[in-house]
Amino acid sequence: MSEHFQIQTKKNEGMCMIQLNGHLCEIVQFPDLAHAKNIIIDCLSLQSINSIGIKVWVHWVSSLRQSKIFLENCPPCLMIQLNQVAGFFTSNMSVGSFWVPYISERTDETKSVLFRKGTEYSEDGKIIWPPVKDSLGNDMEVDVVESQYFSFLGKNR
Repeated sequence: MSEHFQIQTKKNEGMCMIQLNGHLCEIVQFPDLAHAKNIIIDCLSLQSINSIGIKVWVHWVSSLRQSKIFLENCPPCLMIQLNQVAGFFTSNMSVGSFWVPYISERTDETKSVLFRKGTEYSEDGKIIWPPVKDSLGNDMEVDVVESQYFSFLGKNR
């Protein structure tokens, strides 16, 4: 696995937008954003998170308690940690969108579907399941343990 990771940061008037790209690991140094009021973190290009990367993330977000953090385009590697690791998902965070893997048992095809707050799920945890079809028109199934993967919804702001 490549240890390459990039953080792109754009700041403007109390808002900070961050894009994460690559593998979150021990070499990552997050920017000091303790004074930002609102932080949007786009995780679309986040590829993996190792155990030290989890520790680095938890330490970084603990320094941002005064900020509102909005997570967007969260891939499965982030969703798993968000639901399982204490301190990974903090009370000042909300998830605006996340990717859900689907599989077709008939064709072995896989797809990822973006779930967006207010469209495929609500703040109170209600899920509106979109129809997902494989190339032959067969219904595809969610390829995660739903009770675990979606457990953050009870905590989502």
